[in-house]
Amino acid sequence: MKSIIRETWLFLSIGTLAAAALAVAAAAVPQIRLHEALNGCRSAAADTFFRFYTDLAPYGIWILAGAFFLARKKRLAAFAAVSELCSGAAVQILKFAFDAPRPGDLMAAGAMPDLPLAAGVALHTGRSFPSGHAASFAVLFLVACLAVAALAESRAARYALQVLFSVLFLAGCYSRIYLSQHFAADVAAGALAGTAATLAAAQFFRGKSGASAPGGDGTRPGGGDGGTADGRRTA
Repeated sequence: MKSIIRETWLFLSIGTLAAAALAVAAAAVPQIRLHEALNGCRSAAADTFFRFYTDLAPYGIWILAGAFFLARKKRLAAFAAVSELCSGAAVQILKFAFDAPRPGDLMAAGAMPDLPLAAGVALHTGRSFPSGHAASFAVLFLVACLAVAALAESRAARYALQVLFSVLFLAGCYSRIYLSQHFAADVAAGALAGTAATLAAAQFFRGKSGASAPGGDGTRPGGGDGGTADGRRTA
């Protein structure tokens, strides 16, 4: 597990700080007031972007798994699929256990009459906690980070991609708040659930293969027979 965290420390650090900030805010500020504050800046362009981008969550990981499979990276494809399936199962168990209301439920009950809405978006109701989309975004981009760790030779490229994936991950999580499908606490919990499921799957696949990253073979392109997963030469 230490090597997995070391390979993705930048992405995990950014995501953990964001989730912790949301969790602290959710604990300190009333739920409705926090939701309204996080939705303070809106525009037609943002409505359109988030309405379409949020749909990457349920499909993106399967597209990535399919790409791995077509590229003959079958262990990476299996890792991606198992991570999403485990994350989805955990999220559904928690949803039924908590059965928390969504923003749309509170609007219907009159508790949030001024709920910010995006054009063309139908509000979901029921079982808000945790966010399944946030979990899937976490799985998608953490799997991508681990795939880069297994396949990319350049450390600078790996770090740059982790930053990019972090931005895309945070944008996906925020889309659930912006579209008033979830509250901040739902998103933070979903992101943590997806991250935990992916790390657990990564540990399982790493143990099965003996490589430092799931689906990897212990070397990166250009590492040769004497290369380690970090690209260093061994005697």
